[in-house]
Amino acid sequence: MSTQTPKPKQEQAKGWISWFARNTVAANLLMLIILSMGLITGMNMRTEGFPADAPRNVTITVNFEGASPEDVEEGAAVKVEQALNGLQGIKQIISTITADAAITTVQGIKDYPLAQLKSDIKDRVDAITSFPAQVESTTIALEQEERHVIYVQVMGGQDHATLKEASRRVRETLLALPAVSKVTTEGARASEITVELEEEKLRAYGLTFEEVARAVQGRSISLSAGTLQSDRGTLSLQSRNQAYFGSDLLETRIRVSPQGGVVRLSDVARVIDGFTEDAILSIYKGAPSIRLDVQLIGKDSITQTSDTVQAKLEELRAAPWMPEGLTLESWQDEAQSIRDRLALMSKNALTGMALVFVMLALFLDLRVAFWVALGIPVAFAGALYVMGPIGYDYSLNDLSTFGFIITLGIVVDDAIVTGENIYAHKRKHGGGVETAVRGALEVATPATFGVLTTVAAFFPLTTFSGDFGGSFKIIAVVVILCLLFSLVESKFILPAHLAHMDLHKASKNTAISRGWRKTQSSVDRAMQGAIQHLYLPMLRIALRYPLQAMMIFLASMIFTLGLLSHGIVKTNFFPNNDSSAVYMSVTLESGAPPALTAKVARQLEDSLIKAAENLQKDNGMTESPVSNYYVSSTKAESLLISVALIDGTSRAFGSGVFVDRWRAAAGLPETLPVGVQQMEIYADFDGVEDLHIRFGSEDPVVATSALAELQQHLSTMPELYDILTDLDKETLELSFELLPLGEALGLTNRDVITQIRNAVFGYEAQRIQRADEEVQVRVRYPENERNSVSDLSQIRLRTPAGGTVPLNTVVRLHQRETLLELKRIDGIRTVEISAKVNKDLSSVAALVANLEREVFPDLLAKHSGLTLSISGEAVEEKEATGQLSSGFVLALLMIYALLAIPLKSYLQPVIIMLAIPFGVVGAVIGHLVIGLPVSLLSFFGILALSGVVVNDSLVLVSRYRSNLDKGLVGDAALLDAGQARFRAVMLTSITTFAGLIPLVLETSEQAQILIPMAVSLAFGVLFATLITLFLIPVLLSLSAALSDTFLHHWFGTSKRRSAA
Repeated sequence: MSTQTPKPKQEQAKGWISWFARNTVAANLLMLIILSMGLITGMNMRTEGFPADAPRNVTITVNFEGASPEDVEEGAAVKVEQALNGLQGIKQIISTITADAAITTVQGIKDYPLAQLKSDIKDRVDAITSFPAQVESTTIALEQEERHVIYVQVMGGQDHATLKEASRRVRETLLALPAVSKVTTEGARASEITVELEEEKLRAYGLTFEEVARAVQGRSISLSAGTLQSDRGTLSLQSRNQAYFGSDLLETRIRVSPQGGVVRLSDVARVIDGFTEDAILSIYKGAPSIRLDVQLIGKDSITQTSDTVQAKLEELRAAPWMPEGLTLESWQDEAQSIRDRLALMSKNALTGMALVFVMLALFLDLRVAFWVALGIPVAFAGALYVMGPIGYDYSLNDLSTFGFIITLGIVVDDAIVTGENIYAHKRKHGGGVETAVRGALEVATPATFGVLTTVAAFFPLTTFSGDFGGSFKIIAVVVILCLLFSLVESKFILPAHLAHMDLHKASKNTAISRGWRKTQSSVDRAMQGAIQHLYLPMLRIALRYPLQAMMIFLASMIFTLGLLSHGIVKTNFFPNNDSSAVYMSVTLESGAPPALTAKVARQLEDSLIKAAENLQKDNGMTESPVSNYYVSSTKAESLLISVALIDGTSRAFGSGVFVDRWRAAAGLPETLPVGVQQMEIYADFDGVEDLHIRFGSEDPVVATSALAELQQHLSTMPELYDILTDLDKETLELSFELLPLGEALGLTNRDVITQIRNAVFGYEAQRIQRADEEVQVRVRYPENERNSVSDLSQIRLRTPAGGTVPLNTVVRLHQRETLLELKRIDGIRTVEISAKVNKDLSSVAALVANLEREVFPDLLAKHSGLTLSISGEAVEEKEATGQLSSGFVLALLMIYALLAIPLKSYLQPVIIMLAIPFGVVGAVIGHLVIGLPVSLLSFFGILALSGVVVNDSLVLVSRYRSNLDKGLVGDAALLDAGQARFRAVMLTSITTFAGLIPLVLETSEQAQILIPMAVSLAFGVLFATLITLFLIPVLLSLSAALSDTFLHHWFGTSKRRSAA
């Protein structure tokens, strides 16, 4: 009787995977900790739309009274710029100069402390002692992270004083709310007390302008005269004669004669307690209004602030002090936009998650599908926790939410590979924990490095800068965090759950379960049939004719290039997405009276209503496409109409169509309303200008001459429209030349300018504080005596001897045109021109290239000392292309390293990475199917795709190498690898596509900017499936054949392995 030797007991696997698989409590606690920390962080995370940029600027504002832009430039801007020369931490200095102020914006170097920069700037500016007397005030402000929350319109009635008082009380009430940081007012005219003098009455009483002004200044005063000691203690000596209202000034004594006769202010002047003469328009939906802009500073929640404001507005509407006929309306509620966007993203995320689970459940055991799908919330929760204050301090916004959607299908790739392998091992070998551990360990290396290659593909996005590149850092960080936590889940949590799963335990025998098992069986049979009767036969043919198979893939690449080169799939780096915000910007002729501004505003308002009514009728809409509009003007030469369209899902046309209809209704481009110099209608795409060119020179004449020549050339180009230049924003300026008679009478230029400014602009007698407003008291002539050159000529000037002479007898007047606004960059005067490009006729890049080749060299040669710079889409495209190129190289290097380590080969990573260019084929075909142009966002998606494409290939190549180690050679090793990994490859591709397809098919405005990236990823992954299952085996077969001849030394492997 023979004795049977017992089989040696198999040694237990060691390591973290094995430890967690055997310790279910530890695995579950780890899962619960991640879920709870992520849930708590997510519930307390602030929400916003697009995240605000970090502040980088310090602004110096020097306010002037009664000066020309050139005077302000010389007296303020130049002095400030010179004071800042050599100051550390400054990247660029930009000055914008008008007749009222010089605003100098100092852009700080990245990461330089802005508070320190502001302090240094203040020290330099405070040291300036040569500011002119006309300087009223100088302020230095640090740029703050101000975020719009909601507009509140106080509207109705015809009395501006009542409207203003109501808006003041509403503003004070809103500012008292702890959630509100700032409320700015637009459309309220400043209060002013005006003393209007008539020249005839002054002459009749023998008075002068200056005499009356001094009397008004001296009459109204509150002043302390010190203290006096008395028997009753210390007495305070005070003069309390301050006039707070216009009526208080009427009895002011101007002159008292020796005989006792009194000339009072009421005898020679009209006192008006009203508002400044500023040409301010503020009309909301056809009614007079004042707009309050509620803002947040810092990182408080916009949604919470909006809710608080809306609740308070309900109380204010019913307040007893609210005047009859006045109403409060809110619009452009950013919180509602945020909720809509986040709801959209959440809907797409939940839909994608459901589709992913359904796909998993169809191809895997329902229990395996559940545990694999559980990896999604675990990965999301972990990412949320690190996104919070403990880590990156991100918000829940459009970009971070999009990052979660991208990872919906990708994040379960390693869990699918791990779970499917554990499931296969348990079906084949039975057993419990040891079988699960062996199944997890078998694919641990390729699955881990597969995830890390995807991380490597997204990593370069975290290094991008600029308006667009910087935004994608948030998306990339979210994706990377999700992927890293998915590794934690698939290695330490998933095996523990699958280890204790009993495959032989019968499930409940219900109609639903029976139906589901029948469906799974059908899907499984279809999958097996596809493998045996479709995939393997086709793979055998491809391996038999590898060069021909390569030609097919190369042909697909050539076909894709043809789609792009022939414009079948258009390329547009910055596509104009739909927007619900449309604007009309108008520049009127210099010196336009307020009445003309109001007339033009009414005409354009009518054209807006007409365009809206026509579109409503043509599209059979039950409501107007315009939900709100606001007409505003803060000075007579400019006008802005802001329009809010209804949501894109409720209208059958895009904002571009609305812009075209409004342009036609307003008479563009053929005619402009009388008095209008420039008019531009545009949708707010949150994008960049098409074309923007800036000329600079030490000699302003050189720059303006060159700009005029360029403007003339651009106007002949049919590709361009809405050409706007600084030269169109000109005003007439009167200069004064003192005649010999004036000099003989003792007058000086200072005397003349001072007296004219007092007469026209007004002499500021004093300022008084009334409630929360500072009110100026001005003495001047009536408007009808100072609104023309002839009126100005009749102004009487007082001579040093005490007499008066008409202005035109001692001064010669000269008229000339000057710019309304001056610009300086780094100490150089600049002028600018911008234009929109019809992208059906030309791309921006091609147009700029033509200008650089045909036009700019001649301009620079002709105008000595001229500098030229281009900004806009072409420059952004160039910068983005450079970042994409460097990012792509970095991603390839990282992916190569991460493939070479587990494969222990120098050449096989190259074979796998040859699949990356073919992934672009799927991305481009996806754009063709969806009908989108390939844009900058598409290229970001293609960059991220490079890591996803090699993920599945790594799993297949790892199985192929394992087969070689087991002794399989030639096509047999490749066929077995393809068959063994077919299910996992198909499932990872299908789940990735399913997770993204809801967003790809989304039609709402909020999703448009993100769809191109999703299309690149979704369709690129689909095509990558063919690459993994066919192209990679073909390349491996070719490399094996070549290695037998002259490439053997590249592998460092045995001859037997190379035989494959």
